Amino acid sequence: MRSANDSPLVRRITYSVHSVVELELGGVAHNRLIFIFFKDLDIFFSLKFKKNIKKKKKKKKDLSAPESLVHH
Repeated sequence: MRSANDSPLVRRITYSVHSVVELELGGVAHNRLIFIFFKDLDIFFSLKFKKNIKKKKKKKKDLSAPESLVHH
């Protein structure tokens, strides 16, 4: 079995990465911006990870079972 590291694409990307710049925006890293620059290619990927500190209010689950599931 070949591992993922044996993949030519993975190896090429790993060796081509020139620098990784990580910028943390917001007080507690609300938005984390990671730029990966490739020295061989004149392109860079911008990966934006949004870490929501404020938890979204989840809708309360309806605990009443549907009639079809109620056994009489």
